[in-house]
Amino acid sequence: MSLNEESLLAVKILSEELADFKKEHEDTINKEKEFRAKEDFAAKTYFAEEIFLLRQRKLTLDTEIMLREKRIRRIELGYE
Repeated sequence: MSLNEESLLAVKILSEELADFKKEHEDTINKEKEFRAKEDFAAKTYFAEEIFLLRQRKLTLDTEIMLREKRIRRIELGYE
């Protein structure tokens, strides 16, 4: 099935957003790993709040990525 110009533009925009979200997702995972490595329980150095917020952001990004992928697929299949 051939996509019209409007659909192609929508897929292009969604793909760009998807790439941005995936990059931010990877950055978030790396930041969480850094905070976990910095924690020192013996010295009572904790980053629970930062880690929690990063995990929350990661879950949000997981959802945004999933929604973009599904929307692109729906457009490609001609449902939108």
